[in-house]
Amino acid sequence: MPPTHITDYILANLPNISITALNVLVQQLPDEEKAKVREAVEELQVKDHCPYYFKWIAVKYDSTTYELPKEEFPKNESIETLLRWFNNPKSKKIQYARLALRKRFLYQSLAAQKKIIDAFMQRCSNIDVIWAAKYLHHDIFWNDGYLDAVISLWEKDKIGNWLLARVVAKRAPKEFVRHVAENFSALNDLVSKPYMPTMATYVYDLFATRAATDYKNFVADKKMLTPMQYVFWCVTNNRKFTHDDAIAGFYSCMAISFNSAHWEFEDIYVLVQNKKIKYFFHCLRNMGMYQEIMECNNWLVLVSKAIWEKMVKKYGDEIQKKEYYYYESEQKKYKDYLHQSVIPQLFPKEHKYIKNEGKSISVLDKDYSKYSFEEWQARTSFLAKFSESIARNFDVEIDSFDNEQPNEQDEEPISFLSFPEAPF
Repeated sequence: MPPTHITDYILANLPNISITALNVLVQQLPDEEKAKVREAVEELQVKDHCPYYFKWIAVKYDSTTYELPKEEFPKNESIETLLRWFNNPKSKKIQYARLALRKRFLYQSLAAQKKIIDAFMQRCSNIDVIWAAKYLHHDIFWNDGYLDAVISLWEKDKIGNWLLARVVAKRAPKEFVRHVAENFSALNDLVSKPYMPTMATYVYDLFATRAATDYKNFVADKKMLTPMQYVFWCVTNNRKFTHDDAIAGFYSCMAISFNSAHWEFEDIYVLVQNKKIKYFFHCLRNMGMYQEIMECNNWLVLVSKAIWEKMVKKYGDEIQKKEYYYYESEQKKYKDYLHQSVIPQLFPKEHKYIKNEGKSISVLDKDYSKYSFEEWQARTSFLAKFSESIARNFDVEIDSFDNEQPNEQDEEPISFLSFPEAPF
C-alpha cells in the first residue's frame, strides 16, 4: 500500500482515529509523510487544546516494538525451607520467612499448618503470638504449652486484643477466668460509654460466658455490658432475665444500630433484617417472651407510621407510589432528616438518657428532633462535617458549625459477642 494512501487515511479520520491505530500506521511512514501527520496533529492541538492534548502527546512517530508480557510464576520455597530460615537467626531471612508463612498458611496441609503455628509460638515474639491467636481458638491447633505465652501477652493489655482474650477465656483454668470476670470492673473504666459496645464489653462477655459455663451460680454484672449485650449473654448462657431487662435491651439494640447505620424505618419487614435486631427478636422468642416481642414491634410500627405520614404530608399521596430508589434528591434528604428527628422524638425518655458520673447522656448520637429540615441540612452539609472533622482532629473549635456530634462508628462485628453460631 502506498505511504500516501496511509497518510490520506490518517488525515481524513483525524481527530477521531484511535491513538493505537494511529501509532501503528504512522510508524510505517517515511519521514516526509510523518511530517505531514505531525503538522496536522500539532495544528489540531493548537485549535482544540483541552479535549485532545493528552491524547495527541501519546503519538509515537518512531517505530517501536510491542510484545505481550510474559507470564511469570512465583518460585515458592518449600515450607520446610521457610521454617528453617524462620528458626535460624543466622539466616537473615526471618522476616521474609515470617511473611511468606503467613501468606501461604491457609493453603497448607493440617500437618504443615501445625508446624507453622508451633514455630511462631516457639519464637514467642509479640507479633507472632498475636498472629497465631487467630487460630489457637480452634482445638486442632491448640497446645497446652502455649498457654503461658498467650496469658503473658494478654496481661500487658487486657482489652487491647479481642483475639488474645478469646484464647485466654477459653483455654485458661476456670479459676483464673472466674477471677478475671469477677474483678473486671477494676481493670477498666467501662462506664465511660456504657450505651455503646466497646472492646472492653466484648472481652468481659467472653470471660463472663466462660465463667457461667463452669459455675452455674455465676451472675454477670450488668454494668459491664450494654443492656443489649446483657440480654444476649443471658440467652447464650440460659439465664433468665426480666421484662424490664428485655425492653431495656431492645431500646439499647435500637440505639446501637441507629448510631451505627441510621437505617430506615419505612418498611418494617426490611428493618428487622438488621442482624442485631433480628437476633434480638430470636433471643426473646427462645425465652418465650412473646408479650415483649409484641411490645417492641409496636414501637417499630409507631416510628414507621410517623415517618411515613410526614413524608405524605410534605409530598402528597404520590410519594406512596414511589420506590425509595426513585425518590428525588430532596425527598431522600428529607427522609434522612426524618430518621434523625422522629426516632429521637419517639424514643422513650427512660431509655434515651443514662446517668454517667452525675451527668445525663443521650444514647443517640444524632438527635435532630429540635431542628427544622433547613437547619438539619445546614448542620449535616459536607462543609459542616468537614469543619467538624478538622476541629476534632486538631482540637480546635469552629463557632460557625455544630461540633457536638461524635464520629460515626462502623458497626461492631456481631461475631465479637458470645454467640458465633447465632441464626443470622
